[in-house]
Amino acid sequence: MYDSDGNPVLEPGKVDAYRFMTFYLDALRQAQQSDRKPPCWRILHRVTFVSRLLPAATAPTATPVEAAMKTLDIASYDELISRLDPYVLPVAISLPALTDATNKALAAHLPALVPHAQAIVTLLALYYGMVS
Repeated sequence: MYDSDGNPVLEPGKVDAYRFMTFYLDALRQAQQSDRKPPCWRILHRVTFVSRLLPAATAPTATPVEAAMKTLDIASYDELISRLDPYVLPVAISLPALTDATNKALAAHLPALVPHAQAIVTLLALYYGMVS
């Protein structure tokens, strides 16, 4: 969707960012085709995170953390992660360190989200691949 000036229109529920990893699967011997040129490669792309634009704060499907994010003009979880990343990424090696850094960053920079700290820690842990 585009406006009259040709700029994209942000729509709630649409994907605004995703993260993926790509793996070269060298161990799949049955996939090797040595008689063909060039030889077959097996590549696996795995999406590890999807962020969608949040619904309106008044929408019945909006969670409390999403409503609080909307009051701060944060449009998606990707934007929230981008704001917190400089403060939490250096310590995203253990859950206790991530929890502590997230609590400090929220208190200092996004105090309206402090009541939702546990949900945000869970989101960050999933994003950084710390929780399965």
